[in-house]
Amino acid sequence: MDDDFKQYRLPDDDNGSWILSTISRIGLDEFTEQESKVTAALDKLKPGKFYDLHDLPEEKREMFIRLSCLYIRSHPEVAFSNDYSRIEKLKTV
Repeated sequence: MDDDFKQYRLPDDDNGSWILSTISRIGLDEFTEQESKVTAALDKLKPGKFYDLHDLPEEKREMFIRLSCLYIRSHPEVAFSNDYSRIEKLKTV
């Protein structure tokens, strides 16, 4: 099993092209529903806790990671591990 999920990361210079192509592929309603689920999951994450992305079904991993990248842009307290196999809410001091 490949433990490195960096290939699913949303490039910093994406500028919305992934969002547009995904919406055209799956539809706006499905995209919005998936984004809402990821946002809710990350909002519920407690400081110092993490999600192990190995626990996600493989077919959901890329979407979760890319939507999480969007979430992190406005939530700097949430971060991926270096290999993108975990996402955690950092403890604030």
